[in-house]
Amino acid sequence: MDVGLSFFFSAQSIDPATLAKAVEAAGFDGLFVPDHTVMPTDPAIQYRSHGPVPLILGQLADPLACLAMAAAVTTDLVLGTGIILVPERHPLAMAKSVATIDRYSAGRVVIGAGAGWCREETEVYGIPFADRWAYMDESVDIMKMLWKSGEGAFDGRFTSFPPLRCEPTPARPGGPPVLLGVPNAPARLKTIAHRYDGWIANGASPRSLREGRELILRECEAIGRDPAEIQVIAMCFDLSPAVLDAYEAAGADMVVGTLYNHPGTVVDPRERANLHKDMVYKPVPSPEHTLEVLEAVAKLSGIADRK
Repeated sequence: MDVGLSFFFSAQSIDPATLAKAVEAAGFDGLFVPDHTVMPTDPAIQYRSHGPVPLILGQLADPLACLAMAAAVTTDLVLGTGIILVPERHPLAMAKSVATIDRYSAGRVVIGAGAGWCREETEVYGIPFADRWAYMDESVDIMKMLWKSGEGAFDGRFTSFPPLRCEPTPARPGGPPVLLGVPNAPARLKTIAHRYDGWIANGASPRSLREGRELILRECEAIGRDPAEIQVIAMCFDLSPAVLDAYEAAGADMVVGTLYNHPGTVVDPRERANLHKDMVYKPVPSPEHTLEVLEAVAKLSGIADRK
C-alpha cells in the first residue's frame, strides 16, 4: 500500500515544487492537491457546521498548475487531485490540461473528482446545483473518450461538439484513472463500478472503507467488470503505523494524509471534525514550518520502514 500527502497551496504557503521534492525525498508516494476555483464572501454562507467559509478555500492555487510544477521536479511521485471540482471546468479544457501533465510526467496523474458542496460556487459557472453530478458524469465520459485516441465527437445534455482533435493524449493508455470522491453512500459507490476507476474515501474509517469497497466490488462483478480495475484511496489525518495497517487490511491501495496545518504528532481519528476545523481556520503555515512538520510526519508514520 502506498502512502501520500495532501496540501492546500496558496500564495502564502510553500510552493508546490519545493514541497513536492521534499515529499518525494522523505519517501512518500504521492502528493494530492484540493480545489476551489472561487468561493463566496457572504458571511451568511456556512462551511459545514463550523462557521463562515474559511479564507483559505478562496485562496487555493489551481490544482493542475500545482501538479505541473510538482511533475517538473520529481520522478516517481504520484500527482493527484484530491479532489478537483469537475462542474467548474469545461471538459475539453480539462481533458487537455490533464493529458498534458500526464504526458510530461510519464503517466503519474491520478484524478480525484468531485461535484462540490457549495451551491453558490457551482452556480456561478452556470451549472444548476442539482445538475452538478450529471454534469460531472458526462464530463468524465468526454475526457475518457478523448484520452483514448485524441479525437471524437459528442452530443450530450450539457456539452456537444462535432468531430475534433484534442491532443496530446496522456502517457498512460486510456488516460489517468478518475476516482470519485464521495462519502460511503451506496448509490454513489455503485456509480463508481459503472463509470469511474475507483473511490477516494475522504474521512472514512477503515471499517467504512472496507464496507464501501466491498459494495463497489460486488457491483463490478454484477456488471461483468474486473474488480481489479478499482483503486481505493483513503484520506485521513492520522498516519501512525497502526492506522496505516488498519487501512491496508481494509483494502486501501493508498492512504493520503493531510499535511496542511498538521500538528506533527499522532492524532485521534475521533477528533476528525475538530482537526479539520483547526486546519482550515488557522493561518497558513510558513514554508519553514511545513518542512518541519513533513519531517515529523515522516517519522511518526514510519514511512522509511514501509519501503
